[in-house]
Amino acid sequence: MKLLDIYNSVEFLKILCKFNLSAHNAYYLHKLLHEIESEIKIIEDFKTNLLKKYGTEKENGNIELLPATEEYKKFTVEFLEFLQQPVELKQLSSSKLTLEDIEGNNCSVELLQTLDWLII
Repeated sequence: MKLLDIYNSVEFLKILCKFNLSAHNAYYLHKLLHEIESEIKIIEDFKTNLLKKYGTEKENGNIELLPATEEYKKFTVEFLEFLQQPVELKQLSSSKLTLEDIEGNNCSVELLQTLDWLII
């Protein structure tokens, strides 16, 4: 699993949190999300630092990074390279959700494809 998998899964994990799950699976997901939150914080901090590195600070304190610029290209390359780092989630190594666990909920193909690292 890579940081990119986590980064791409945030919105779908929010959807998954609204599913009707057994108490056991809800607790498992709660513990997993707690672990994922720390990885998301690392990703967001790295992204913010890259924006400061390649962007331009405006008078209001916001940082601007315009697409189709050399700085934007450098930002994108460096950020995507960072997201390729492997990550190990302790909670994920102990178990995963099954299709039966989420049966009865409305699942899109996109959700299942994005969360294939979590659902077996």
